[in-house]
Amino acid sequence: MELKKLPKEMQAGEDIVKWMRFFNGKSRKEFEEMAQTDEYMGEAYEALKRLSADDRKRLEYEAREKALRDYNCQINCAERRGIKLAVEVIRLHGQGMSDEDIALRCDVVVEKVREILAM
Repeated sequence: MELKKLPKEMQAGEDIVKWMRFFNGKSRKEFEEMAQTDEYMGEAYEALKRLSADDRKRLEYEAREKALRDYNCQINCAERRGIKLAVEVIRLHGQGMSDEDIALRCDVVVEKVREILAM
């Protein structure tokens, strides 16, 4: 559960315990009772009912979640590679190396080196 997505007034200890109990519910009756005590829990319960209504929806949900995690991972990896490349280009440029030599050393086109240096 991502606590930071909860409204600030619900991030207090007692509310967190209520959510923990909600997600630890064992039966439909327990979920229904807890859902009646809080508007947000009611919305969460309705979402859980929709997701668990059939296997196809659950599989679609899981596939979407996986796709989002994969996308975020790819973006983060690309950002790290880009930052690493930029640091290396700037370091080599600071040592007086030509744009062409930097491109060869970093295995990128000269235009990319110039683009980094122009930032």
